[in-house]
Amino acid sequence: MQPKLPMVLPVVLILCTNLDAKDQLEPRYNNKPLSYWVERFEKAETDNDREEAVNAICKFGKDAAPAAHKLILLLDDHSDDFRLRVERMLSVIGSGLKPVVPELVKMLQDGTARYPKDVIEVIGYAGTDALEAVPILTKMLDNPNCMLMRSACFVRSGLGQSPQSLGSKKPFSPVPSGMTR
Repeated sequence: MQPKLPMVLPVVLILCTNLDAKDQLEPRYNNKPLSYWVERFEKAETDNDREEAVNAICKFGKDAAPAAHKLILLLDDHSDDFRLRVERMLSVIGSGLKPVVPELVKMLQDGTARYPKDVIEVIGYAGTDALEAVPILTKMLDNPNCMLMRSACFVRSGLGQSPQSLGSKKPFSPVPSGMTR
């Protein structure tokens, strides 16, 4: 009687190959997947560990797009330094942010963005792939918060909307009223 091992071996090899293929779909840096670096960023205990994770994620460039949704949620953090690092990671994704632009727009429309200026800046990183944000950015041109209005104007003009066509009821000045250059 022949041993059944030779018939089992191909099945085991196919299963192992499928597991390896799935693992290889996620982009890697230093042989660690993108999700590892995002989790490491979130759980870092020291600034050095956090900065190492930021640098690794930035190396992915546009390939870090699968992490964009999770990174956007981190913009809710109260730490300016933490959010700045999140923005840095999102900035390298660039046009890869297009799938999350509707979520960013909704955050501004609903008023759920704790730090709307940061959300506006992230929209700007998506470039012309964020044209659906033009209506909310236009609306923000009348915001009494000078910093929000300026960010909206800057990002909107970067989306191909000239300052002459911004549609604000107030004239835009790069210097807030009462200040001189």
